[in-house]
Amino acid sequence: MTDLSSICEKELGHFENICDESMVDLKGVLPSEMLFLCSLTRNFKAQALIESGRARGVSTALISAFFQNDPIRLYSVENTRFSEDSLIAEKRLAQYQNLTLIYGDAFIRLPLLAKKHDSSVIFIDGPKGEKAILLAATLLRSNASIQAVFIHDTYKGSVERSLLDRHFPNHLSSDDQTFVEKFRYLDDSSWDKLAQLGDHSVAPYKQNGLPVSSYGHTVSMIPNSAGIAAQELAAYQALGKAVGCYEYSSMTHIFREIKTYLPRKSFFKMLLKR
Repeated sequence: MTDLSSICEKELGHFENICDESMVDLKGVLPSEMLFLCSLTRNFKAQALIESGRARGVSTALISAFFQNDPIRLYSVENTRFSEDSLIAEKRLAQYQNLTLIYGDAFIRLPLLAKKHDSSVIFIDGPKGEKAILLAATLLRSNASIQAVFIHDTYKGSVERSLLDRHFPNHLSSDDQTFVEKFRYLDDSSWDKLAQLGDHSVAPYKQNGLPVSSYGHTVSMIPNSAGIAAQELAAYQALGKAVGCYEYSSMTHIFREIKTYLPRKSFFKMLLKR
């Protein structure tokens, strides 16, 4: 693959044109991290980009705006249909005609969506923790057409990052020092807006109020390459999971999909406020 900075510099002008303050919100992804994701995705020339976990739809909106004139198919999967975040996301994303919103379980929906295309990339922003790594391993193991899996919140010291460093050492991350030095200016207004929205727990080199070695939340990319199957198997074994633990029966599919449509407590609290 070409040098990371060169790939991102090629897309920088277009990215700056579509990225404004409306693309910053709670539970979102930093602009520099989105430049990393969008630039590498375009470099892969994938037929589809499949996102898991859209929350308020901030990253989804930026992805949709970036690829608005590209032939790539965009999908966003969310596992909670009735929540305040889902309503905010649907309103924010209504303008994008190149995007399909889907509700369901990521372990069920993502493999099915990936198999519809000869080439795709995946962006996992939910589930979190070891489940994010297991989902990545499941996808890469079961579908050779997936060119890469991106995972959010992989800052150094996180569960995700420790597992990536151990089992997928060929990953590429947006906290790469050269990348940060060149593109961190894209996030300058984001930190201020997050503070205004009430999130004071994050800042450059700070997560959950504590200092960390990574500049931001961080997006990491696992390329699908030779030897990846052995890495995936090792990740499953280290986490004490059977390789087929997320290959569900038809009945389990139904129960997990039904769970998507069960309102959470936060949804009822939101209704009471209105």
